[in-house]
Amino acid sequence: MLLLTVLDMPGAEANPLELRVTGRAGTRAGDPSESARRLALADARRRALESAAVHLRERADIKALKLAPGHLEAFTAVLVDVVEPASEPTNGRIAAVARLDADGAAGMILAVRRDQDVTFELVYAWRRMQRLHDQLDERAKRRAGAASDESARLLQEQLQIAGALDVAHIIAQVYAALARTEPAAAGGRTIRAGGLERARQLAVRALALSPDASELHYLIGDILVESEEVEAAEETYRRGLDADAPSPIGRTKLAAALRLQGKMSDALVELAEARHIDPTYARAYSDAGMILLSEQKLSEALSADREAVRLDPDSVDAHNGLAMTLANSGNPVEAVAEFREIIRIDPDSTIGYYNLSHVLADLDRDVEAAAALREVIRIYPDHYNARYNLAELFRLEAKYDDAATQLREYLRLAPDTPQNRRNITRATDLVQQFEDPDAPLVPDAMSPPRPR
Repeated sequence: MLLLTVLDMPGAEANPLELRVTGRAGTRAGDPSESARRLALADARRRALESAAVHLRERADIKALKLAPGHLEAFTAVLVDVVEPASEPTNGRIAAVARLDADGAAGMILAVRRDQDVTFELVYAWRRMQRLHDQLDERAKRRAGAASDESARLLQEQLQIAGALDVAHIIAQVYAALARTEPAAAGGRTIRAGGLERARQLAVRALALSPDASELHYLIGDILVESEEVEAAEETYRRGLDADAPSPIGRTKLAAALRLQGKMSDALVELAEARHIDPTYARAYSDAGMILLSEQKLSEALSADREAVRLDPDSVDAHNGLAMTLANSGNPVEAVAEFREIIRIDPDSTIGYYNLSHVLADLDRDVEAAAALREVIRIYPDHYNARYNLAELFRLEAKYDDAATQLREYLRLAPDTPQNRRNITRATDLVQQFEDPDAPLVPDAMSPPRPR
């Protein structure tokens, strides 16, 4: 019995919902039993994921997430545990059980969805799985009336497609394991405990199934980036491109590794090549906009960011890139509109509310800025930078008790890193000042961290 555990979260199996499905192999009489089993299990997994998505779609807590089309199915692929039965197929059919923590699904989706990169990869993997299932169905129909030699060839194609399905599903699992549980705007890239190790184990398993697949090189490159082994990631992405040169995704991933090493010109070259390969690939435009903004090439950055939004109007990353460029090019009112569009697309977007709060504060709209920060804290109570910045707004309004409350929470939550050390010292001194009027005065500016 094989239990494909996807998201290793506390309490995920406390009260699992069990879904019983029957997979159909699409094989013919006389086919090897192992072939029938493998194809029937691939079909059973599809039916299990479809059934789970139908069940989740009717839940009020899932509806409240207002997921984009296709996203529920993509998240479901990493929420369901499929138990492989010990029995062999009967008449080309096999019974399987899928387990789903329905009550905890909304919380797990919200945790994973905070990482926009992971969401992108999950949706991409799900769409690939859909295409592969369509190919399996097409081969099964062709086999129905095929001669023996042709039937044998089509069976081998079916098995190859089933193997590609296994790899695509494992890739989705890897990205779920890599999901950041702390929003990027909180100042860190905290990975779920054990996530990197689990991702590595799954990637090794996928390599055993398909050692030459370019997408696995990209996957391992992503793991290396999360492990801060960026030079090794660059080499791995290049190996993937050796097998898959006309890949806008591969070029964009390589560009990200180059950017992290400060190789901005080389990164822009790779992104230009990605756009040449696929002029509709929005990510290549938004990533170029990020680099151009860092180089203060504001006109070019705006052009790239606007094109990214045009190509993918439901992308939080694309709107965030455009909003940041607008905010840094003297167009704060337009930036506010873009951040509000992010919140319309994803009402629980911490990065939308957090970055909106900065622009509103710069416009001296402190009441609205404080409201945006409260939304960040409502969605993600451990967002320590939001608490720090909210304390600053309270302090400016002379609401010292409220400011002290937020600063105490900041000190409880913020990790003691070089990035945070200055603000931790200031927060400690301010709390002491609020509690003791005779304490030394703290300089007026708190220097809240700015969004990136």
